[in-house]
Amino acid sequence: MDFLGIQIAQAAGSITNAPSIDKILMNVLVFLLSIAGLVAIIGLVISGILYFTAAGNPKMVIKAKHTLIFSVTGLVIIIGALVLVSQISAIFS
Repeated sequence: MDFLGIQIAQAAGSITNAPSIDKILMNVLVFLLSIAGLVAIIGLVISGILYFTAAGNPKMVIKAKHTLIFSVTGLVIIIGALVLVSQISAIFS
């Protein structure tokens, strides 16, 4: 349709090549899990720095070990969440 030399779309509002909701949600989830993984890796680096700078101080060594345990636990949870959501997405796709 032509109106004053301007092309007007016949099917206004219809989108034919938009990604599906599950693709959008999966991309958002991967992005958020990437950020969480980055934070966990930074935690691993911090725990290593704390351990090396403890200089035999038992309280600092315990703090470094706790930071290491929490960071590894976070990484395991993040990887588990990614695998779980990927499998559920594959089932429903």
